[in-house]
Amino acid sequence: MKPTKHKASETTKEIPAPADNQDEPYRYPLDLVAKIAVRFVDSNTSDKAATDRAIVFLDNVEKTIAGKMMWIRARKEGERIAAVTPIRSTFAKGIIWITSKRTAKEANKAYVAHLRLHLRLSDLGRPAQPSEEQVAELMSPRRKKGEGARISKIIANYQSKGFNRVQLVTGKEEYDRLQKGLVIPYQNSKKGKSGGRPRGSKKSRKKSLDGKSASEK
Repeated sequence: MKPTKHKASETTKEIPAPADNQDEPYRYPLDLVAKIAVRFVDSNTSDKAATDRAIVFLDNVEKTIAGKMMWIRARKEGERIAAVTPIRSTFAKGIIWITSKRTAKEANKAYVAHLRLHLRLSDLGRPAQPSEEQVAELMSPRRKKGEGARISKIIANYQSKGFNRVQLVTGKEEYDRLQKGLVIPYQNSKKGKSGGRPRGSKKSRKKSLDGKSASEK
């Protein structure tokens, strides 16, 4: 008597449908799981065990694909950044590029404030979520002892050597991140706490109520 062989169609029918409970849910199409499970079925492996192996196989493939896609996205983003970033820049042009300011004077003011915040964060150990007290300390306009000298030393180094591409990219990345995550929210919070209406709001409100401006009366 010849040994029976498993046929793909028969094995596919024997693979159980997804259970109602969530203990072993199929995260992939049943036909795909079945096709892969057929390859694992033999005299020592049941359909259930083959199905489990198929799902593990698909999980591993998914992780590999996800990892490769992440690497591809990172590479494309790196290529995009490199394409728009100068290979090297002087200090003046570099801080304009980092801060996105229009003039060297505006850029220098913004960059000094950024370095001050950078140093204070480093002194605090760069907390992931600074407390309100720490934020107030970070944004305080009062200079700390030795702070000016440290900032001047950093600036003097860049003034003599300029910025290379890595320094430009990392500098802009940190500047934008701190502006978005710390500086702008703090400024908006201060405006909200100050209260009151902006100048001219009373006049605008009156105009909206009676439909006439002062010059039309």
